[in-house]
Order: sequence, then structure tokens, then C-alpha cells
Amino acid sequence: MNGVILLLPPLVPILMALFVHRLQGRWWLPAAAVPALYLGLMGEEGSALSLPWLMLGMHLALDTTGRLFLAFGSAIWMLAAMFIPRSDLESGHRKQTFLLAMTGNLLLILAADMLTFYVGFALMGLSAYGLVWGRSQRARHAARVYLAFALIGELALFTALLLVMANGGSMLFAALHAKPIPEAALLLLLLGFGIKVALPGLHLWLPRAYGLAPVFGVAVLSGPMMKAGLLGWLRFLPFGEPLEPVWGDGLLLLGVAGIVLGMLIGVVQREPRAVLAYSSIAKMGLFTALIGFCLNQPLLAGAVLPAIVLLALHHLMVKPMLFMGLALRQVKDTGSWILPALILLALSLAAFPLTGGGAAKSALSTAMGGQLSGLLLLSAIAGAGLMGRFLWLVKGGAVTGQQDPVPGLGWLLLLPVAVWTPFAWEAISFEWNSLLPLVAGAGLFVLGLACRRWLDSLRPGMGNKTWRLNLGVKRIDADMPDPGNPLRQLWHPLRQAARPLRFDPDGQVNPALRDPAVWWLLLMLALLGALSLSLF
Repeated sequence: MNGVILLLPPLVPILMALFVHRLQGRWWLPAAAVPALYLGLMGEEGSALSLPWLMLGMHLALDTTGRLFLAFGSAIWMLAAMFIPRSDLESGHRKQTFLLAMTGNLLLILAADMLTFYVGFALMGLSAYGLVWGRSQRARHAARVYLAFALIGELALFTALLLVMANGGSMLFAALHAKPIPEAALLLLLLGFGIKVALPGLHLWLPRAYGLAPVFGVAVLSGPMMKAGLLGWLRFLPFGEPLEPVWGDGLLLLGVAGIVLGMLIGVVQREPRAVLAYSSIAKMGLFTALIGFCLNQPLLAGAVLPAIVLLALHHLMVKPMLFMGLALRQVKDTGSWILPALILLALSLAAFPLTGGGAAKSALSTAMGGQLSGLLLLSAIAGAGLMGRFLWLVKGGAVTGQQDPVPGLGWLLLLPVAVWTPFAWEAISFEWNSLLPLVAGAGLFVLGLACRRWLDSLRPGMGNKTWRLNLGVKRIDADMPDPGNPLRQLWHPLRQAARPLRFDPDGQVNPALRDPAVWWLLLMLALLGALSLSLF
């Protein structure tokens, strides 16, 4: 019976997705994540379930890492569901894609083999297209950009899976590294999951999606779904085994580049969401560098990886809470209490002492034995500067619309968990030297503020060649590519070719083609068909 309960977290939301048009009210949608929350809090570690008749054999298991990701990730899914507006609750498409993305996320956390993980990862990633898509032209453009990157990532992971199978390696994670993973498969794994964690060069989808997706969509995108890429690296990569230094060194360089990219571009943004987007790029750059460090130091990987998981859980909670808190800040009657809560979350994300973020950074530094101290210092400075810029932008707080008390109450209940996740009070300590990065981050924020004002002063005389650093926030011309932007010139023909397949409610496309669920289902069938043919 302990093994059968592992089916409930992915089974309940996908069954709800099948009957989404018959379910009314708002409480059943958050309830879809209750089995995952129960399993994360009360589940027995070591329980497993095998279904050899399903696909090539579906294997589920619950370990310490999976249980933690289930517990904290399900809490974000439940809270994000409360932020879905009533207009979207009346439409089946938003609810269906939300439930399908939840199903994929919970399935990949419990997966004990490569194929089950891939099915969950593809289901989550492709269903998220419906979470980014909106009625505005900019939102539809952001959704298409996201979908293009998601498809590249799924293809890379699927090819890596085939290479591992052809090499004779086991599909089970427990025996995956009995044989060395082919280098081509290792490169594809880094690419496929690197899109989800927004490596430099693979991050172009993120600012647009974070800037234009509805709040419930960006909450799960920045929390459980982004950390799924990191979890993929933790499951697939051969930690503890000697590898060529080029793999670890490459990830270290990409990680540092991600921190610098997110830091320098984020501090000059003019929209709070854009700052949070580049903050995620900087934070995932830190995780990328840490993964590279673990690949280069197999003897230390066993001690560092648990600290990486704790830091990832903290970011999984805090970043979605900041996005949802920003949405609460923009409605009436919340200004008196939401701003102090946002300040507390920002301090925790910036690793302020006596918070979960500060304790996580301290635990990580201890596990690494003082190595890469410059990297941790750079990340702390970036976090402090970006959070300073974020708070500067939200201090005014435009108030529009009416407040729904349900999301605000749920957000407040989860606030202490997010700020101090995942540590107990007695595990949090204060060290004076931890204030140095915050002081340097304050200087970075002041420098960014001066640069932003300088760029704004240049804007009137620049005509059409304005600075477009806050991608996804500025208006995008739907008809003509920007002559000064080569990326837009490259993307414009692809957009024109994809016009007949738009999910436009006012168009003449077959209604069945407007449902993103139809497209991920067709793609999944095609991939499974290709996998079946490869076995013969």
C-alpha cells in the first residue's frame, strides 16, 4: 500500500484535467496538490512502485530529495491555484493546462527511471505554454518563444535518452551510472536541462515569459518548474565519478556568466517583474556553477549536493512568493501590510542573516570547505543589489482593482515558511561578516540607479534605437521586425510561418487546434512512437 500511494500525486490532477469542464468552484483546483503535500510531509522514504506493463516500465520512488521537492513544490502549486482569477476559472483551457503542468512536475519528482522522468518533464514543459499564453500580442509572442525553447529542450533530452539506451545503460536512476554515460548524451542533458535553468544564451525565453505571464503562471514557472531542471541534473549527472575537467569547468564559466548577466542587466530594469526575472537568471547561474564544482570535485559532491538542495528549496519558495506578493501589492487595501512582507522576503533571498537564505548560504559555504568563496560573494552581492532595485521599484505601489481576500490569506500563511525555509530557528545564526555582501550590493544598487537615469537621459535623442534591456516588458511590434535587432530579424520569418497555427480565439482555426493540450498530446505520441521504432 505504501507504494500505491505514490500514484496519487500525479494521478489526481490528471484525472481532474479530464473532467475540468464539470468541476465548478475554486477550491477543487488547489486540492489537486493535496496528495503531493501529504506525501511530502508524511510519506515514507524508500517506498517504491513498479508498473512494468506501462510504457517500457514505469518506476516511482520516494527519497529524501523527492520528498522535500514534493512538500515545498506542492505548497506553491496550491497557493498559485488560489491566484487564478475567476474569469480564467470559468474557462477550461487555463485550468486544464495548469493541472497538466502540475501532473508533469509531480511525476518527474517521483520518477525513478529516465523515461518516466522524461514523460513528466515534457508534459510539464509543453503544458506551460498555456500558462504563458494570453490575449495580447506580446503575451502570445512570449508564449511562442517559450514553446520554441521548450521543444528544443525536449528533443535534446529525448535524444540523450535514446543514446543511453543504445549504450546499454540502465533506465533506472539507481543503476544509471553502472556504465559511463556517452559524452554526446551528457552534452544533450546539459543542454536540455540548461534551457529550463536559463543558462546564458538559453535564457532568452525567461524575461519575456516572466514579464507577461499571469501571476499564477509565473509563480509556478519561477518555482517548481524551474527547479525541475536542477533536479534533472541531480538525477542524471554522474556525481562522485571522475569526469574530464572540461565539463565542470564549462558549467563553472557558464554559472559565473549567468550571475554577471543577471546582475548587470537586472539592476537597470524599470519593471519589478523584469528585476525578478534577471534575479532568477543570476540565482540559477549560482546553481550551475555549484553543479560544475561537484562534477570537478567528486569527493566533496556527497556533502555539497544536500546543501544545494536546501538552497534550491529556499529559492523555490521565495521567488514565487515575491511574484504573488507583487500582484497583491497592486490591488487596493494591501499597501499597509504587503510592503513589509516583501521586504522580509527580499532580505531572505539576499541571504540576510537570521533568515533561511542566510542559513542556506552558510551551510553551503561550510560544505564546500571555504572553496569558491569568491563565487558565493559575487552571488550575494548580485542578490542584494537586485533585491534593492526590486524594492525601490515597488515602494510606490500602484493600486488597481479589488482585493480578493483568499489569495492574500494563503500568501500570509505561507510567508514564514518561505522566509525561513528549510531551517529551524535554532539552526539560524548571525555573523557580522555576512553583512559585507549586503553593503556591496547596496553600492551595486546605487550604481545601477545612476546608470538607469543616464540611459533614460539618452532616450529622447535615440529615436528608434532605444535601449531594450528589459525584454518582455517593452512593447513588441507584431508586424515588422526591429531593424536594429538581429534576433528579432531571425525570429520574424518563423513567426510569420507559424501564423496559421495561432491559438487565436478570433481566428478561423479549428477549435481543437486552439487547445495546447492537443498539441502536447500529439507531440508525446510522436515521441513515444519514435522511441518504439528505435527498439526494433
